[in-house]
Amino acid sequence: MSSHAMSNAYGAPVSLEDAKKAAAAALAVARQNNWTMAVAVVDPGGNLVYFEKMDNTQLAGSKIAIDKARSAAIFKRPTKIMQDMLASGGAGVRVLRLRGAIPIEGGLPLFIDGKIEGSITLPGNRVTVGRNGQVASTITAREIVILGKVRGNIAASDRVDIRAEGALTGDVTAARISIEDGAFFKGGIDIRKADANAKPAAAVAVTPEAPKPVQV
Repeated sequence: MSSHAMSNAYGAPVSLEDAKKAAAAALAVARQNNWTMAVAVVDPGGNLVYFEKMDNTQLAGSKIAIDKARSAAIFKRPTKIMQDMLASGGAGVRVLRLRGAIPIEGGLPLFIDGKIEGSITLPGNRVTVGRNGQVASTITAREIVILGKVRGNIAASDRVDIRAEGALTGDVTAARISIEDGAFFKGGIDIRKADANAKPAAAVAVTPEAPKPVQV
């Protein structure tokens, strides 16, 4: 895996405040889906910053959550990539020899302004990337509005809106998509039927000007 160049630089240590925001957003999604889970947030070096476990979560989940978070951070990639490598067999089995690699889906890095911070997963919410926002990450939400720059695949249960000043490099999965004249888009589009049971939720802004951005 070391032969794969990755241009994203490691950022500054994650603050406790930001770690709590990330955990709160992840736990909100878990409650929405009636999951019991443990959430761990680590800094770019894999050091634990914040941990929270929901009641009745399996005891093993605590260590697994921390291990997956560390793996995603130090290898700069989702742990699902390692899971897929292992499942492919052959040379992919070598992932088992990588110290610290956890080939189990669930560990996700987030790149903000080219720096690893966390991930954005807010299925019931609207996520807006502001004009000065720069996000290199997968985004999952009910509705996604892009006015800044996004690099990564995005999925919306309802709508994706790329405004004239926006730029997206990545694949889109959504029920509806709107691309204004002047917008930059490079990727594939997969149109899927909207979730009839989806309920509107409060908007979430991902932008440097936002006083309280939510980041997962």
